[in-house]
Amino acid sequence: MHLFKKKSKERKQILLEEVPFTDKERRIRILFVIIFAVIGIVALTYAISGLIRHESGWQTIQADQVNTGALDQEILFQYYIGNSGIGVSGEIKQVRQVYSELLRQSHRLFNASETFPGVHNLAYLNEHVNEVVKVNQVLYDVFEKLEKHQSRAIYLAPIYELFEYAFFAEFDTEAAMYDPATSADVRAFCGEVASFASDPDAIQVETLGNLNVRLSVSSPYLEFARDNGVEKFIDLFWMKNAFIVDYVADQLIEEGITKGNLSSYDGFIRNLDQSETSYSINVFDRVEQDIFQAARFDYKGQIALVYLRNYKHYDLDRMHYYTRPDGTVLTSYVSPEDGLPRSALNDFTAYSRNWGCSDILLHVAPLYIADALDDQKLQNLFLLDIDYIFCDELLRICYSEANAAFSELFQEENIAYTPFFMR
Repeated sequence: MHLFKKKSKERKQILLEEVPFTDKERRIRILFVIIFAVIGIVALTYAISGLIRHESGWQTIQADQVNTGALDQEILFQYYIGNSGIGVSGEIKQVRQVYSELLRQSHRLFNASETFPGVHNLAYLNEHVNEVVKVNQVLYDVFEKLEKHQSRAIYLAPIYELFEYAFFAEFDTEAAMYDPATSADVRAFCGEVASFASDPDAIQVETLGNLNVRLSVSSPYLEFARDNGVEKFIDLFWMKNAFIVDYVADQLIEEGITKGNLSSYDGFIRNLDQSETSYSINVFDRVEQDIFQAARFDYKGQIALVYLRNYKHYDLDRMHYYTRPDGTVLTSYVSPEDGLPRSALNDFTAYSRNWGCSDILLHVAPLYIADALDDQKLQNLFLLDIDYIFCDELLRICYSEANAAFSELFQEENIAYTPFFMR
């Protein structure tokens, strides 16, 4: 079985525009207070002007598009300009320079497909299996964090790469060739990869101290890889932006750039702001093929949020989702148990004032990537200082933080959402 094509796969240019909704789906009433064409997650709760012009107030900081990959499209940085004492133009230039450089560093460090001179990133490790390699402190910390959480998701790289052929396929018939729901060969491949990925004796990034690591891969796995055209053993893939948003946020705070927030199109958000500025995120709920904005969750202060969903909403989502002709969706949420994607809920939001996005994600991933919601795991989030929001089949907005505030509740025809406190 040799499922991989030759290395000629090209991704088409990703454009930031909404996927058109059907007439039925236009029942979605999405309220954006900050207008940005990604997922509509973070929004200030008051009108913002001067987003492009060099004026004081809230502005969208546009990163230089040089050597940032697609990160300048995937991540949005909103910042309040005007309190630096160096003038509006000078402050914008300074913040943009710092932010742009951080995106460049992130693009190089977390890249699992492309190497760069002098950078020992994920792609470099994939090319230097079973060798000791010295890596950047940031990447070393990532590997230690994954090990601490006992996450094996990074080792599912061959499955992620295979699914990309389905995600970027021109036609449904082509996508079906790489979909485990329609191909027995793909299901078998996913199962074999998961068996290796779940076994630390088969594959493991060993942290050896002094920033030295080794991507150890067993002989049986290397033989399987040769037989199946596998060249990529590790990839953060759908988790990547959680780590990048954390890295960029932490560095901005260290530089004293704190009056803003970062949000990625795929649901990872960091508020740098410790002030009483009000923010909100949309609470979505998918009911069969309809997507509703159930409410808005309003919050203040420094916080990290993770929003997971099992359907495509915007064009950038093409990188991680494929919608089949019957309306079901192939996602990137792959279980290390059998190599098949699954999700316990359509939408799930988790947030914390004590953890970053990556830690929240690693805590909630085993809960979300499951056939059904585990009540005990859900309750355990409270012990970890992680709160959550999701909608159930009774159209209740289930939440765990006692003083959580919701607004703009969706109530129309036979659809009416009501908040429901649970712990």
